[in-house]
Amino acid sequence: MKSTGKPWGIHLASLKSLRPFQHIYQKLMKDGIITQADDLKLTEMLASAKGVRLERQHKSILESILDTFSVDFSKRRRSFLVLDSTTIYKLDISAVWTRNRTPEGKLDYQSWYSGVGLFFGDQSSYAVQVSTFEQDKLKPSDYCDISSQWCVKLSSATPSGKALEPSNIRYGWSAKPFRFPPRTKGFFYYRRNMLLDSVVDEETGEEVITGHPTHVAAGQLRFRVVPDPLPPSPEMFDYGSDLVTEDGLRPWGIHVLAMQKRQEYHALYESIVPPSERNLIEEFLERSRQSEKFHNDIYSRSSNFLESILEPFPLDFTKNSVQLILLDPDCVTKIALRHILSIQPRTRLDIWESGYDHSVYSGKALVRFELVNVTRKNNVPSTRLAIRILQWIEPPNASDTLPVQQEGELLKKCDPKTLEEKIWTKKSFVDFLPPASVQTLLDAYPNSETVTLRRLKSNRMSLQEEKV
Repeated sequence: MKSTGKPWGIHLASLKSLRPFQHIYQKLMKDGIITQADDLKLTEMLASAKGVRLERQHKSILESILDTFSVDFSKRRRSFLVLDSTTIYKLDISAVWTRNRTPEGKLDYQSWYSGVGLFFGDQSSYAVQVSTFEQDKLKPSDYCDISSQWCVKLSSATPSGKALEPSNIRYGWSAKPFRFPPRTKGFFYYRRNMLLDSVVDEETGEEVITGHPTHVAAGQLRFRVVPDPLPPSPEMFDYGSDLVTEDGLRPWGIHVLAMQKRQEYHALYESIVPPSERNLIEEFLERSRQSEKFHNDIYSRSSNFLESILEPFPLDFTKNSVQLILLDPDCVTKIALRHILSIQPRTRLDIWESGYDHSVYSGKALVRFELVNVTRKNNVPSTRLAIRILQWIEPPNASDTLPVQQEGELLKKCDPKTLEEKIWTKKSFVDFLPPASVQTLLDAYPNSETVTLRRLKSNRMSLQEEKV
């Protein structure tokens, strides 16, 4: 490793696991350099690292997935071990540059490159410890500046003052990670949407306003961006706004179900959610598993959760599909809608073209599910699921010459060849949604709007032409 200047050394995990070095490990324990607690944690990590072997003392080991590592591009293989907070796993990135194809189309795993490089050199983490995640109990010391950070190691102190295991919090990650935006200064807090109830106090006879969560599994870790306070003060909370995602469509956050499901957030979950609420969430998930609509994926931070079928949600009109996680009263389920903005060929005999996979629209808006009555050829009405455009988050492009969706109207889809438009509806929504959510829609829309589904030839001009 002379070419990269990597320090020579034998990692602690190798000292404990490899027989030739175990006497050194025992000496370190005897001298108190390695504590009993450290030894116990390392033992648990090695026990959970199934299929991972420490073969040589110079095996590359990363103490964090964000650590810098070197790559010799002239070599066929590059793998290393990564120390997670609870386990050790192997990562092999050889195929990134060696999985090539010969002119004959066969796979060739020989490297075509040369040189040595360092990766993830600037993606360091930043430690943040807070006293609480409850909005009304925030202290000036809970104020933090995470501007332009790649990763935040977030932890909360116990009542005794001891910090819990930190959780790695990132702003976003797709093909590459995103830094937290500049001027991201404020408070981490746990948000729960509440429904207000009005009750009468039996002793005083006065009306008392109380609240309860919209759903037992509703809740998100969010970040409140506040104006620069001097000195920092939780009183600035009401003058701030929640950090939004990189696409600007919704508030940034980590949902409570993602915390409950994903191992990396378990410490965060236990520090944020009280035991009584965790029990209620476990009971809900147990009931949910009995439903045929149950969705058992591991929810990611980017999952778009609906706490009710009536809750508005953001829609990007440049994308032809939408995926939502619905918190139904009886279960958690997935709503996946494909080709939501394009009219598909009517029969398999019609010529299919790639344009049918894409949307001709632009803009981003807040929308909501609702029910409509559809008149059919025999004049027998049919109740279907539709989507109402509530307000624009990002208006359509002013230069669009193609059809433009209208705020306040029902969502339409378009034939990319003929530019004919048609209102989007879902006929089999009774089978598509859980029964409780179906009943919620029926109760909310007892007198549904009546619409026609015939195709309308679009004669819309661009917004620029309309202004002229």
